Amino acid sequence: EVGDQISSFGQKLSVGVTLPIVALATAAVKAYGDIEALQKGLESVMGSAAAAGIEFEKLREVAKLPGLGLKEAVKGAVSLQAAGFSADASRKSLLAFGNALATVGKGANEMNLVILALTQLQNKSSGFGQDLRQLTEQLPQLRGALIDAFGTMDTEAIGKMGVTGAQVVEKLTAEFEKLPKVTGGINNAFENLKDSMFLTLSRI
Repeated sequence: EVGDQISSFGQKLSVGVTLPIVALATAAVKAYGDIEALQKGLESVMGSAAAAGIEFEKLREVAKLPGLGLKEAVKGAVSLQAAGFSADASRKSLLAFGNALATVGKGANEMNLVILALTQLQNKSSGFGQDLRQLTEQLPQLRGALIDAFGTMDTEAIGKMGVTGAQVVEKLTAEFEKLPKVTGGINNAFENLKDSMFLTLSRI
């Protein structure tokens, strides 16, 4: 009878204690690996672990704002810098476009598509109509920003002005920086909570 009781107690420990600890350990190792990969990506464009560490902390603050998550902010910064953006210009674009997404109720998932369009635009001297159309799908207010920046939303007409894709990105960033800043919101709270749990797991 005592043996049966001990066996039953052992089974309860396995289900109630051991399995959760194993699950926590697995999640923690995965989170640490993800953080390490993000930092390695930053190192590749920043040139050193020290510079990457400083930039990572800056991007953590960027990620707290609506429209972005930590993974999206860091991956976006790496992609933009690899495409020729400076670290400061990357952060400015992430903030401006992230806020623009938040104003129309969108967030981190749509940001990945925006970042892709921005990296494609950066090194083009012409023929960026498709990239602008891709941005418009995520940002309906882009048409107004193009009119304010160039006097037209006709991408062919903009191309004939002799501007480069990099200049288009710079001007659009400046236009979106004028938008009212979105603060709070339940979606942003959940994104920040997810990032906080992700960072805590990586420390474990």
